[in-house]
Amino acid sequence: MSRIVAYTYEAAAHCPACARRRFASLATGRADEGLDGHGIPVDAEDREGNRLHAVFRWDDLPDTHCDTCRAPL
Repeated sequence: MSRIVAYTYEAAAHCPACARRRFASLATGRADEGLDGHGIPVDAEDREGNRLHAVFRWDDLPDTHCDTCRAPL
């Protein structure tokens, strides 16, 4: 299975835990098929109206640390 190591939104990279906290309210009451492996809605958008982009371990990371919690990605 492909592992998501980060998400890009709000013009920065964020760890899966921070992304889950940021978008958890959008997942309430949704069927599992509308959520990714981290419980984030697959159609979630940031404040600018851009869809979240999952970053996988083989992708080039735009940043080396989470923009929210500063944990290494």
